[in-house]
Amino acid sequence: MSKSSHTPLAAAQPADSFERLIREFERLPGVGRRSAERMAYSILGQKTEEAMALAVAIRDVKKNLHPCSICGDLTEKPRCVICENHFETEDMAHCPAYQGAICSLCCSLDARCHDSCKVAARLP
Repeated sequence: MSKSSHTPLAAAQPADSFERLIREFERLPGVGRRSAERMAYSILGQKTEEAMALAVAIRDVKKNLHPCSICGDLTEKPRCVICENHFETEDMAHCPAYQGAICSLCCSLDARCHDSCKVAARLP
């Protein structure tokens, strides 16, 4: 058997779990095969505690994070830090995008509605 034809199986083909990790990274937006491989090798090079911290962070985000019941912003509580506060009536306005009341601070921070209440204020 020649030296060139004797390659260990691990060198010729990555482990199933490694390939599965690459494929999971590829499913992320904007991540191609090469980037997914780089991320997988980076994880492989980390200490076990560091890699497990990433896994726990992903699990916790999926388990705990959800839209605020009022404005839809991401939070771990029933309401986000802005909506959980009581605002004076003078500080509230009707939001056509959300079909309800919204405080001026929430309104100024929200970019998802594209200022739908300010149609006349847009430049042509």
